Amino acid sequence: QGVVRLALPLWKIAQMRRDMLKALGWALMGTLVLALALSYIVSAFFSRPIRQLTQAARRMAGGDFSTKLHIASHDELEELASALEEMVAQWRARVDEIAQAGARTEAVLEGMTEGVLVVDAGGRIVRSNPAFDAMVEPAASVEGESVAEVIRSAALQEALDRVLDTGEAAAVEIGLTFPAHKTLEIYLSPIRVGGVVAVFHDATERRRLERVRRDFVANVSHELRTPLTAIKGYVETLLDGGMEDRAQSLDFLRVIQRHGNRLQMLLDDLMELARIESGQVRAEAEAVDLRSVALRCMQSVEAQAAGKRVSLKVNVPKNFASLWVAPEPLERVLTNLMDNAVKYNREGGSVTVQAVSQKEEVQVRVHDTGVGIASSELPRIFERFYRVDKSRSRALGGTGLGLSIVKHLVEGWGGRVWAESVLNQGSTFYFTVPCA
Repeated sequence: QGVVRLALPLWKIAQMRRDMLKALGWALMGTLVLALALSYIVSAFFSRPIRQLTQAARRMAGGDFSTKLHIASHDELEELASALEEMVAQWRARVDEIAQAGARTEAVLEGMTEGVLVVDAGGRIVRSNPAFDAMVEPAASVEGESVAEVIRSAALQEALDRVLDTGEAAAVEIGLTFPAHKTLEIYLSPIRVGGVVAVFHDATERRRLERVRRDFVANVSHELRTPLTAIKGYVETLLDGGMEDRAQSLDFLRVIQRHGNRLQMLLDDLMELARIESGQVRAEAEAVDLRSVALRCMQSVEAQAAGKRVSLKVNVPKNFASLWVAPEPLERVLTNLMDNAVKYNREGGSVTVQAVSQKEEVQVRVHDTGVGIASSELPRIFERFYRVDKSRSRALGGTGLGLSIVKHLVEGWGGRVWAESVLNQGSTFYFTVPCA
């Protein structure tokens, strides 16, 4: 029996221990790196769809509905992406519908001739269209302002407050003095979500025409009543025994004839004015010699001029440019103006017809040395039945329609007519005619 003794140096054991620890450390490090790599791969695999969904949601929140999601994970994320794409498609369709409806509404508002004002529940303006801006001509944008700051009208403010309080539609008519005199009809309707829509209609022209119609009826009635009253009075006198005095009855009959002629003139002028205004007077334009027409018109007033010793002159050269106009309306215009020039002239005065060529038109002037017209009266002398001196006009046999007929005839061929005058020195009437 013996003993086997094994021995190993301590340094070698220490060396082996160090080698084992190093190997173990590298193994642990490799495992950690592998674990991190696997973790990153797995994380990227699962987080990429989530990031895509998050980015898509942010783009949609910013109004970009063109985003396409390509997620093929075959799990709940793919179902979520599919549902999100379907929702985006529905949103896009709804937004397109709203945009189209808004564009149509905008086009309607832009194209309306009536002014539109949208007011919120607090009475502040949130929208107006160009027609409204043209009516009231605000100095700046009206959005955000109160109605009272834009249109100073107590009646409008009261109607607006009433609609906001009661929710019932209302209508009001107001008059503006700035920036111009206007009459506006306003219809106010409540909005279900709160606020009011006000529609403004410019009734200025209609109201003016109504006043013209009333004045016209009143003037015609007056003009007819005056001669009819005279005729009736003389007829009654004759029937009550005035016919026994032959000389007196003849005088009465002459007065009746004069008033009858006045009625005939009035009716003729009214009928002619009605035909002109309705467009029934349609004459073909042709090359016309102004001098020849003026001379014919002068002949028609020569007898009247001779009775007042008024001299008539036509200062138009023989080779003057031809006019492009219908001869009959031109002759009527000149005759009316020359007749007035003689009628309201002084004894021994003069009437002169002149013409000046101006590029594509000719300016014709009829000047007299008569009583003249006050500057305050000039803007109205072309109105129907308007007379500067009513008693003098009736005594001279005027109907009050001559200058109105002149204005309509001149404007009918595209010309302009106006007058200048100095009291007790005379008047000059101008009108333009196109050149041939």
